[in-house]
Amino acid sequence: MDKAGFYQRRNISIIILITLLIGITDIYTTTDFKLYQFYIVPIFFSVYFYGKLFGFIICILSYSCILYSDYMIDGKYSLLSIWNDSAVVIIYIIFIFIINEVKKKNQIEKEKEILKEKVYYLDNTVKQRDLLIREMYHRLKNNINELISFITLHEIQKDGDIIDLIRNKLYVYSTLFNKLCYDFNDDTEVDLYEFTEDFIKTFTETVKHKSIKTSLNKFEFEADHALTKSIGLLLNELLTNSVKYAYNDSNTLKININIFQDGNILKLNYKDSGQGFDFYNINPEDHLGVFIINSIVKEEYKGRIEYKIDNGSNFYIELVADK
Repeated sequence: MDKAGFYQRRNISIIILITLLIGITDIYTTTDFKLYQFYIVPIFFSVYFYGKLFGFIICILSYSCILYSDYMIDGKYSLLSIWNDSAVVIIYIIFIFIINEVKKKNQIEKEKEILKEKVYYLDNTVKQRDLLIREMYHRLKNNINELISFITLHEIQKDGDIIDLIRNKLYVYSTLFNKLCYDFNDDTEVDLYEFTEDFIKTFTETVKHKSIKTSLNKFEFEADHALTKSIGLLLNELLTNSVKYAYNDSNTLKININIFQDGNILKLNYKDSGQGFDFYNINPEDHLGVFIINSIVKEEYKGRIEYKIDNGSNFYIELVADK
């Protein structure tokens, strides 16, 4: 059963019952006093809650009770009593129109308030959209400037193929934007596991002509945008280094990546199956990849790097994360 319909029928029945009770009381007390003013109550509720038509029905019912009350006094209907009762009913009808106008006015005021809220919401939505667009342009500008800086450093050091450099950096930004393109709020955090998994998959798809097997541990860590981008850049340099120097056409290159949290420290352990190299004797100023890794870990996140050769290159990186 429809609850709204049930309550409506119940309330209508109560209004009719109240009108009849007033009428019966009016009939049996007619020699003492008249109850004209009490009929106003059910008329008011009928008009205000159920409309003018129902108000007229209650008005007719009230008029019938008043006429019968007069009949009980005189034993007949006199022209004077009918005229007086009709005058009372006219007052009731005027009252019905007044209540109906008050009701319409209240409805208009409510609609105005609702409209104001909608206008306010739409105005805020437009402002928010404009802010998001400006933020998107700002982020895009910063990433382009960062890419230009990498290219400039590469040109100065003349290290490797500049096309590979540009391509790999674009993969970082592509994966990052796929995660963040619908949310430009700096306070929003990113599932670092999903980002890392997507990034590794995207990177390895670019070197399909080489046999590479990667593994990533399952972990839970929510990172802000800046840390997410830094992890992407670190992985990009480590993966690029492995593909470039550790890959051997006769064997499958195996890369194992483990990321986990220890308090406010984010640890990244990276291992490949290559021959390894003398990491500590490389001058970061002469090698862009090492320069980027050191800059992110030691300068940006005040962390540390440990490297050792054990059946390949092993990087143990710690970043101080604000968590």
